[in-house]
Amino acid sequence: MKQKTPGIVRTDPWLEPVAGEVSARIQRYRDKLTVIENHSGSLIKFADAYKFLGIVYDAKLKGWYYREWAPSARGLYLSGDFNDWNPRSHPLHIVGSGIWEIFIDEEKYGKTFTHGSKIKVWVEGDNGFLPPDSGIY
Repeated sequence: MKQKTPGIVRTDPWLEPVAGEVSARIQRYRDKLTVIENHSGSLIKFADAYKFLGIVYDAKLKGWYYREWAPSARGLYLSGDFNDWNPRSHPLHIVGSGIWEIFIDEEKYGKTFTHGSKIKVWVEGDNGFLPPDSGIY
């Protein structure tokens, strides 16, 4: 079956020698987009993940959620200047679809996450319990 020439190649003859690579790249994009849309519903919803993942303040509960996507992890632990870098004192729990979370209460910990705060996430996986800066990840 003859492959359709991408529009960008038709408008730019300099790309003709690499038309196959351009077509392959377009196909990889379409395949990845399909995976994203099947998982998240749309590219826009996928891009909005920053509103849910990472450190997010909850004004109603007066504290921070920290969420991370780690589908193959056995455990995640949050450490930082707020807990004297204790790597096991703040375990996250899995909430589904590979997402782990923890809630850090502002009343108990004060203004934990401010500009300049430092944190690390420790991952327990099939290869053990390793610090984030181990070079394994």
